Amino acid sequence: MALQSRSGGNGACAMDRQDRDDDLEAMFARIRTWPKDWQEHAIARFHLMEHDLKNPYVLSPEELADIREGLAEADRGEFATGEDIEALFGRRFCSAWS
Repeated sequence: MALQSRSGGNGACAMDRQDRDDDLEAMFARIRTWPKDWQEHAIARFHLMEHDLKNPYVLSPEELADIREGLAEADRGEFATGEDIEALFGRRFCSAWS
Protein backbone atom coordinates (compact mmCIF):
# COMPACT_ATOMS: atom_id res chain seq x y z
CA MET A 1 0.00 0.00 0.00
CA ALA A 2 1.39 3.37 -0.98
CA LEU A 3 1.25 6.21 1.50
CA GLN A 4 -0.86 9.13 0.41
CA SER A 5 -0.24 12.72 1.40
CA ARG A 6 -3.12 13.99 3.52
CA SER A 7 -1.49 17.19 4.64
CA GLY A 8 -2.24 19.61 1.87
CA GLY A 9 0.65 18.73 -0.41
CA ASN A 10 3.59 19.59 1.84
CA GLY A 11 5.18 16.19 1.22
CA ALA A 12 4.29 14.64 4.59
CA CYS A 13 2.80 11.17 4.35
CA ALA A 14 0.21 9.66 6.60
CA MET A 15 -2.11 6.68 6.71
CA ASP A 16 -5.42 6.79 8.45
CA ARG A 17 -5.76 4.46 11.41
CA GLN A 18 -7.93 1.89 9.61
CA ASP A 19 -5.57 1.67 6.63
CA ARG A 20 -2.61 1.23 8.98
CA ASP A 21 -4.39 -1.42 11.04
CA ASP A 22 -5.46 -3.27 7.87
CA ASP A 23 -1.93 -3.11 6.49
CA LEU A 24 -0.46 -4.42 9.75
CA GLU A 25 -2.91 -7.31 9.87
CA ALA A 26 -2.14 -8.20 6.24
CA MET A 27 1.60 -8.09 6.91
CA PHE A 28 1.30 -10.25 10.03
CA ALA A 29 -0.79 -12.77 8.07
CA ARG A 30 1.94 -12.96 5.41
CA ILE A 31 4.67 -13.30 8.05
CA ARG A 32 2.82 -16.30 9.51
CA THR A 33 3.35 -18.07 6.16
CA TRP A 34 7.13 -17.53 6.17
CA PRO A 35 9.61 -20.21 7.20
CA LYS A 36 10.07 -20.36 10.98
CA ASP A 37 13.62 -18.98 10.89
CA TRP A 38 12.44 -15.94 8.91
CA GLN A 39 9.59 -15.44 11.40
CA GLU A 40 12.12 -15.50 14.23
CA HIS A 41 14.25 -12.93 12.39
CA ALA A 42 11.19 -10.68 11.94
CA ILE A 43 10.33 -11.00 15.63
CA ALA A 44 13.90 -10.08 16.59
CA ARG A 45 13.68 -6.99 14.35
CA PHE A 46 10.39 -5.98 15.95
CA HIS A 47 12.00 -6.29 19.38
CA LEU A 48 14.88 -4.07 18.25
CA MET A 49 12.45 -1.49 16.87
CA GLU A 50 10.47 -1.53 20.12
CA HIS A 51 13.68 -1.09 22.12
CA ASP A 52 14.59 1.92 19.98
CA LEU A 53 11.14 3.44 20.54
CA LYS A 54 11.46 3.03 24.29
CA ASN A 55 15.12 4.11 24.41
CA PRO A 56 15.72 6.83 21.84
CA TYR A 57 19.33 7.74 21.10
CA VAL A 58 20.39 10.97 22.76
CA LEU A 59 23.21 12.93 21.21
CA SER A 60 26.13 13.77 23.43
CA PRO A 61 27.06 17.45 23.72
CA GLU A 62 30.12 16.72 21.54
CA GLU A 63 28.01 15.05 18.83
CA LEU A 64 25.56 17.94 18.85
CA ALA A 65 28.42 20.45 18.57
CA ASP A 66 29.89 18.48 15.62
CA ILE A 67 26.53 18.46 13.84
CA ARG A 68 26.05 22.19 14.39
CA GLU A 69 29.55 22.88 13.07
CA GLY A 70 28.87 20.74 10.00
CA LEU A 71 25.64 22.61 9.31
CA ALA A 72 27.44 25.94 9.74
CA GLU A 73 30.12 24.79 7.27
CA ALA A 74 27.43 23.83 4.76
CA ASP A 75 25.73 27.21 5.24
CA ARG A 76 29.06 28.83 4.38
CA GLY A 77 29.38 26.66 1.28
CA GLU A 78 32.25 24.64 2.72
CA PHE A 79 31.99 21.09 1.43
CA ALA A 80 34.42 18.20 1.26
CA THR A 81 36.14 17.69 -2.08
CA GLY A 82 36.35 14.35 -3.80
CA GLU A 83 39.98 14.17 -2.72
CA ASP A 84 38.98 14.78 0.91
CA ILE A 85 36.51 11.91 0.78
CA GLU A 86 38.95 9.60 -0.95
CA ALA A 87 41.57 10.38 1.70
CA LEU A 88 39.05 9.66 4.46
CA PHE A 89 37.83 6.35 3.07
CA GLY A 90 40.92 5.30 1.15
CA ARG A 91 39.17 4.73 -2.16
CA ARG A 92 37.49 6.51 -5.05
CA PHE A 93 33.69 6.71 -5.00
CA CYS A 94 32.91 8.65 -8.14
CA SER A 95 34.72 8.98 -11.45
CA ALA A 96 33.51 12.59 -11.68
CA TRP A 97 36.03 13.46 -8.96
CA SER A 98 38.94 12.67 -11.28
